[in-house]
This record gives sequence, structure tokens and C-alpha cells, in this order.
Amino acid sequence: MRRVLGISAALAALALAGTGLAGPASAAGVQPAASCPISNVKATENLKIRVSPTDGTSLGLMLKGAVSCSYDFKAGTTYTACGARDNHYSKITSRGITGWVVDTCLVPA
Repeated sequence: MRRVLGISAALAALALAGTGLAGPASAAGVQPAASCPISNVKATENLKIRVSPTDGTSLGLMLKGAVSCSYDFKAGTTYTACGARDNHYSKITSRGITGWVVDTCLVPA
């Protein structure tokens, strides 16, 4: 029984390390990969979390290096960010805030 528990604990530790929960991004509110419909993404800059892809009202920040699940992807207002001009936004939840961030500043996590 102890051996099974030891293996389970080791697998759990590896799973946590793989999702970034054990690192500095843990404050970012990482979502488990299994519940993430599109992909896990990482912010390359501090990003304003907005109400919608067409409403510029800021709800908060997704901090640089934070990892989150991307739930949706839509076109919206054109912007220039992270060296690119685009109009695509990803819906994320970061630090308990759900909203839309510019897509050009996200990379796969």
C-alpha cells in the first residue's frame, strides 16, 4: 500500500510541475489542461483583461509570465501590441478575473 501511495504522490508532483503550479506562475490561477477547451497560454507582457473584444473597459491584469486557460477566441477591435497589429482576443481567467486579452501577447504554455 505504501508503494502505491508513493508512486501516486510522485505522479501528482510531476503533474503539478508540468502545469506550472509549482513555479512562480502559481499566483496566476492556472487551470488544469483537461478542462481547457482551447489551450493553456502564457502572457509575454502584462495584459489588460477586458470586458469583451470590443469593449475596452479593463477588469484587471494578467501578469507577465502568468499561465491561464484560453476558453474562447474572437475578433474584435484592432490593436497594436507585442510588435504586431491584430484584432484577435482570447478569453481567459487570471487571478480570479475572467475576460478578454490581446492574443498577440500570448504563447503556448
